[in-house]
Amino acid sequence: MTPFSFMVCGAVVSALFATNVQADPFDRLQASRWVWGREHTASCENGQFYTVSDDRQAIRVETGSEMMVRGTAMDFATYTVLGHGENYIDMSLDQEIWRNPAGELVWWRLHFLSNGSFVWYRSDWFGGHTAPVFPCRLSS
Repeated sequence: MTPFSFMVCGAVVSALFATNVQADPFDRLQASRWVWGREHTASCENGQFYTVSDDRQAIRVETGSEMMVRGTAMDFATYTVLGHGENYIDMSLDQEIWRNPAGELVWWRLHFLSNGSFVWYRSDWFGGHTAPVFPCRLSS
């Protein structure tokens, strides 16, 4: 390998790594179906698919089958985006009924971890979060 080809390969690898780590959280969310807690066998079976509205103010979650959303059977759930940063999206579930001790509706933070997975934080969970959600890597 010549020094030039090594530099090109290094630049490509660096760009890919930077893209993966620094990617916009909305783009990262839409790049894959996601599955709960199955990092090494992350097939798409029962995976969740996230669709972000063009204005980035809403996110729709689908599983391909009916799901329960706060006691109501639905084909999808929708969230309203409250804000976002490099590695997170804050949002409220449109059908939310859960409240914090002060009586306010809770909101959610979808936070990307360095390994490519994400966890959910809830506004009244002080330091706690869900199990990781992983991108599916294998076909169903």
